Amino acid sequence: MKKLSITLFVFILTIVLFSCQKEEELLQQPSISTIDTSPKNDECGTAPFTQEELDFMNDPNGEFQRTGREFLQKAKIQKFRIPIRAHVLRKSDGSGGISQTDIEASIARTNAYYRSLNMEFYVDKYHYLDNTTDYETYLDYDKPRPMETRLAKDHSVQEAINVFFVQRSSTSWGPKLKDKGHIVMNNGHTRNESTFAHELGHFFGLPHTHAGGNELVDGSNCSSAGDGFCDTPADPNLSGKVSDLCRYTGTVKDANDDTYRPMTNNIMSYTRFKCRGFFTKDQRERILLTYGYRQSTQSYDLHFKNKTPVIFYDQGTGMGQIWHFSGGQLQERTYHAGWLKNWHSMVTFKLANRSYILLYDKTNGGIRIYDLTVRGKLGSLTYSQSGVSKGWDIVQSFEHGDIGYVMFYDKDTGKAEIHRVLSGRLWKVTYSGTWSTGWDIVQTFQQGRNPYAIFYDRQTGKGRIYSMYGGKLSTLTYASTSWYNSWDIIETFEEGDIPYAVFYDKGNGKSRIYNLTSGRLGTRTHDGTWWNKWDNIVAYHEHEQPYLIFYDKGVGHGKIWDVKNGRLNKIRTDNNGGWLKNWKTIVSY
Repeated sequence: MKKLSITLFVFILTIVLFSCQKEEELLQQPSISTIDTSPKNDECGTAPFTQEELDFMNDPNGEFQRTGREFLQKAKIQKFRIPIRAHVLRKSDGSGGISQTDIEASIARTNAYYRSLNMEFYVDKYHYLDNTTDYETYLDYDKPRPMETRLAKDHSVQEAINVFFVQRSSTSWGPKLKDKGHIVMNNGHTRNESTFAHELGHFFGLPHTHAGGNELVDGSNCSSAGDGFCDTPADPNLSGKVSDLCRYTGTVKDANDDTYRPMTNNIMSYTRFKCRGFFTKDQRERILLTYGYRQSTQSYDLHFKNKTPVIFYDQGTGMGQIWHFSGGQLQERTYHAGWLKNWHSMVTFKLANRSYILLYDKTNGGIRIYDLTVRGKLGSLTYSQSGVSKGWDIVQSFEHGDIGYVMFYDKDTGKAEIHRVLSGRLWKVTYSGTWSTGWDIVQTFQQGRNPYAIFYDRQTGKGRIYSMYGGKLSTLTYASTSWYNSWDIIETFEEGDIPYAVFYDKGNGKSRIYNLTSGRLGTRTHDGTWWNKWDNIVAYHEHEQPYLIFYDKGVGHGKIWDVKNGRLNKIRTDNNGGWLKNWKTIVSY
C-alpha cells in the first residue's frame, strides 16, 4: 500500500512538472503595456532561509516532505484555487492606494507563471486600510517596522494569503515558511511583470537562486550552496548584471576561476523584472510540497487563532490538560487524557514555527518529544530515547537566532549537556562538560536573537548570568555573591524587546522584578510582597503582551495578572479555589 502511494505521488508530480515544459516559452515572454517599476530596485527584502528551515524542508523523511506528499496524493490532479486577501493602504479620505485593476492584472500575470502547477490565485476580498499616516509611512526592510507588525496583527486572516499593498517601501518581501505570515507588496512592484510571483515563491518555500553563496559553476557543491537546487545553475547575484535583452553581462568567477553561466529568466533570481518567468523542476517540486504541507498543517480552526495554549500537568495522577487563554482569561480546555506519571521535566520550544514539547523521565532515564498543535493536543511523537542519564535535575530550552537547543544539568555532579534540536529531534551535542555543583535554579531568557542563562545557588546567594552563544556556556556577563538567598522561583518574560526576571520567596512572599540588559541584572522595576502560598509563577505571552500565572496547588487558587513596564498591572483572572489542585508543571507554548 505504501509503495502504491509513493508511485501515485510520483505520477502526479511527473504530470504536473511535465506540463511546465510546454509553457516555458510563453512564460519567458510576459506582456504588459504599462509598467511602474518604482522603487528602482530589483532586489527583494525577504530574509535568507535559516539552516534550520533548510534542514526542515530538505529532510526526505521529515514532517515537511511527508505531509506535503500525503496531501498531494489525496488531492490527485485538480486545480488548486488559492485565495488572496488584499489589504490596500489608502489615505484617510479613501484616495490613493493601488487600484483593483492593477492588482487583478498582477494576479493574472502570476497565474500564468503558476498555471503549470495547477495553481490559480484570486482575491477573495479587498480590505481597505484608510489612514493617511500609515499610507505615507515609509517601510524600510532593514529597519524596525512597527506599523507592519501592527497591521498584520490586527488585520491578517487565517483563511487566505494576506498581502499588504503599500505606497512607500524600500522593496517588497514575503514570509518564507512561517505559519501563514504575510506579504508586503510595494505598489510599483505590483505593477511590474514578476515581483508578485517572486514573493509568492518565497511563501511556497523557495530561496533566491544566489542564496547561500559560493556555489561552484561545475555544480559539485550544488546541494549545499546557492539555493540548494542542483537544476538551477550557480548564480553570483544577477543584480545589475543582466542586459535589456536578458543576457548575462557579469564577469565574476567562482572559487575555481570558472566564469558563471547563470539562468537569467528564473523567477527567484535578481535578474530584470521583465526577464523573469521560469521555475525549474526542483523549484516546482518544492512549491507543490510546501503547498501540501501548508494545507495539511496550517489550516487551523479559526476558533483557536488568538488564544494562547498553556499546559497543566499533574504528576501524581498522570493527568494533562491544555488550556487556552485570551485576555488573561481561560476560554476553554481542549485536551484531557491520561499521561505517564513519570515526567519530571517539561520544556517547550519552537522550530520553523512549529511548537514541540520535550518530556523527561528522571526515574527511568527516558526522553520523548511531541509536536504540539494550535488546537491544544499532543501531535506526533518526533523523538524517543531511553537509557539516558537519570541525574538531570534541570532541563531548559533556548534559541540562538533561529536554532533551538535543550540544556540538561545534574546539580549533584555538575554534569551538563546541551543538544541542538532539529525537526523535533535531539540532533547533536553542542556542549558536554562539568559546571559548578549546587545550582538550584537555571533559567534561560532571550534578548533579541541572543540567549542567556541565569544560575542561582540558594544556599549562598550566588548568582551568575552567562551568554549561551552557539549552544554552549559562553561568556560570563554578570556575577554576584550577594543575592537574596531565599528565592524559590525565578521566572523570565519579555515585554517588547526587553527581558525581565521575576524573583519570589514563598516563605514570606517577598518579590522583585528586574529588567535584564546585555546579560546583566538591570533596573529593579518591582519590589514588594505577594501572597506567600504560590507554588508556581509562570509567564506566558498573548502576541507580545506578557501575563503571569500565579498558582497555589494546595487549594487550587489561580490568579493571572498582565504586566506593563515590568510591573503587575491588572488582575485578569482570580479563581480562589476554582482550579484543580496538585498541578506540578505549568508551561506555555
